[in-house]
Amino acid sequence: MVKNVLKSVAARGVTFPITALAVLCTTYLTIDYAGNMGFAAISLISSLFLLFAYADLGLGASVINIVAETGDLAYRNAQIITVFRLLLAPAGLLGLVGVTGNTFFSWTDILGVDGQSATLVDDATMWVFIIFAAAVPLGVGQRILTGLQLNHLSVLLSSSSSIATLGLTYLFIALRLPYLWLSLGQASGVLLAAAVCSGVAFRKTGIRARDFLFSKSTPRRPLFSVAGPMVIIMIGMPVAFQSHRLVLAHGSDVYALAEYSLALQLYNPLWSFVSVAAMSLWPAFAANRASGEPAPKLKPLYLLLGGSALLMGLGLILLGRPVASLLSHSSISLGMGTLIAFSGLLFIQAVQQVPGMFFTSPSGLRFQSVCVTFMCIASLVISIVATPSVGALGPVVATAIAVASCQVVPGIIRLRKLDRTPRGVPASASSSPAR
Repeated sequence: MVKNVLKSVAARGVTFPITALAVLCTTYLTIDYAGNMGFAAISLISSLFLLFAYADLGLGASVINIVAETGDLAYRNAQIITVFRLLLAPAGLLGLVGVTGNTFFSWTDILGVDGQSATLVDDATMWVFIIFAAAVPLGVGQRILTGLQLNHLSVLLSSSSSIATLGLTYLFIALRLPYLWLSLGQASGVLLAAAVCSGVAFRKTGIRARDFLFSKSTPRRPLFSVAGPMVIIMIGMPVAFQSHRLVLAHGSDVYALAEYSLALQLYNPLWSFVSVAAMSLWPAFAANRASGEPAPKLKPLYLLLGGSALLMGLGLILLGRPVASLLSHSSISLGMGTLIAFSGLLFIQAVQQVPGMFFTSPSGLRFQSVCVTFMCIASLVISIVATPSVGALGPVVATAIAVASCQVVPGIIRLRKLDRTPRGVPASASSSPAR
């Protein structure tokens, strides 16, 4: 498992300079072209699709478990094709939401964006939704690669997303398009990366284009035993994390929104190291469950992920302000409190990844879905209360407190209960169902 983690981290290390440079250049170009207020509006619109990470109905989790656990390759491929077909429905619905917002109401009122053209906001938001909708069924490719314990390959291929975002941003600026159209770059990058990963994944599994038309569907109940609780998790996590900009837009001012958006640009590349490393654990834990072997020791994984997050958080605190000053032409100042809060959140999130990847059986995901529900509620309530007083700091601190109290602590308690299982009890009767 540590080997898988290190392979994913190494892949991220190779792509990090490229993706980080692409993100920083995109930020620089955007601020230079659109100004601080324009950058805040673009960041808000371009990240809207992150609120709909649950658009895959939790079926991506089913794909990981199926690929990691199933030895029958024909059945495995049939299940993957069934998932792809199922995802066409939410993709169509998501695209319809974008069109509806441009027809029957105005996204400007919902987003709380002031001083922008309502027509441009509505058009840009609609196309962000449509582009992301096209990426939803293609998202199975990344899950297939993860299940095959090729997460490092998925990381390498997914780096095309930030490069495409930078290229489109530069193109839109060169064409002198209205600056809100820069919002389309991120969603387009996600679509490209999903298409590339799916192409490679289908090739590795032997799935052909004609199979999507002629292959028979498989029973859906096994899929939804995992997808059911997973979709609750996938609703709660984006609401807790990706609602920060909306809370700031309504509860504070545009300067706090710009500060948060810029700090997040520095946080996300660091978080990507933790997330890709943790994701490689999921199929390893799934294969361990399927084998019936005793659960592996988790302390080394806690030390590896938590220690790495502490070091990266320290780097964010030391270098965050000068980098932010460079990117924003010294027009946006990051408070030290905001940087410390993001560093704390990074550490807490890293620690949470161990039980998060461990409890990925149907029963484990049901446990996690309860924890995430309470975390989401706590994060929103604290954010809404704190933001008017402390600005950009509010949502970050609120989410860190919520994750620690509602996810990390319950996860550690559940893991300790597993460790206290009496000796002589078979793994299949004790640790596996709980996981």
